[in-house]
Amino acid sequence: GRGRVMEVVSGTAATQPLPLTVETNPVVRRRRLFVDILNYSRSFFTPRSNKWCPPLVAFASVERFVAAAKRAGWQEIAVFIDDQNKTDETNKKWIQRREQEVAKNERRMPQAMNRLFGDLFRKAGCAVHYSREADNDDSIVAHAFAQSAAVLSADRDMYRYTGITPPLTVFESFRIDKGFLYLYERPLAQRKAKSTPRQVIVPPPAMSSHMHTE
Repeated sequence: GRGRVMEVVSGTAATQPLPLTVETNPVVRRRRLFVDILNYSRSFFTPRSNKWCPPLVAFASVERFVAAAKRAGWQEIAVFIDDQNKTDETNKKWIQRREQEVAKNERRMPQAMNRLFGDLFRKAGCAVHYSREADNDDSIVAHAFAQSAAVLSADRDMYRYTGITPPLTVFESFRIDKGFLYLYERPLAQRKAKSTPRQVIVPPPAMSSHMHTE
């Protein structure tokens, strides 16, 4: 409803909404937004009383996000989701996160979250891309570079890619206010990637619109 705000922040977000309609920015002018959606699970599947919300409630949040993005001028919204491709680096991250959850006696995302997000965003009219051939970070960056798209991702590794000119526009967080989507970039001082630099993949890796289990 009017005046409600949905917000997700990873790290420290900027304090002012970005001018999404500035025509001097070629990425913004294309109005194409690629979303690393698993970074924002709690913004859609918000836990209530230690239980994840039902899919229908999550779908209402998905519809609201898509509608707000379109009102803000984004003409194409696509989500990128991990499938079965796992590198040593991503396996290490997965194990570390699961160990942290066990230590804290919590579960940070529902089972089969990647399948749920794909179904919900597809139902909302968005393109859904599952990364099978390469790591999801590699995939979303490669496709964003090839298609002059902006990226919404809370992952600092988005800044480690080389061979990209001009640099990608990467938003870290978002909020919805009065029916419009506001996107925020990570502060410059916090953009140093923690992982080893990596060359952007050209041409972009192949994607699939459905999971390998479907």
